[in-house]
Amino acid sequence: MKGAFLYLKKLSYILGEEKRKTPFLLLLFSISSIFDVIGISLIGPYLSLILGDSYDNKILEVLIESFSLNNYNQIVIGGGLLIIAIFSLKTLVLISVNYAIFSFCNNQVVILREKLFNLNNNFDNINQNN
Repeated sequence: MKGAFLYLKKLSYILGEEKRKTPFLLLLFSISSIFDVIGISLIGPYLSLILGDSYDNKILEVLIESFSLNNYNQIVIGGGLLIIAIFSLKTLVLISVNYAIFSFCNNQVVILREKLFNLNNNFDNINQNN
């Protein structure tokens, strides 16, 4: 446990002012995971519906009543479109999350290289003066 706190302290020092962006990145990861769970949880009931397994599902009954789906084909097509929409939205969210992560990482690389370059120049100036 002590090692984890030491690691977080070092990470906080390296990130500097940019550490305030990390909660936003964690939120993006969480949103992405939620979309994964929703997408996966829709596949099982949809396959069960297509295969014709009869089970008592209150959520499915509410969806059928609220969208006034009367026909089996309408239910299958509507469920398929819902799954496609969820996975398309999930893809867009994942692209946005990856863009945010790569932008953050690339900015950090630039900042760290500048710090290292300035440190190296200061070290060379000290050696030249002595």
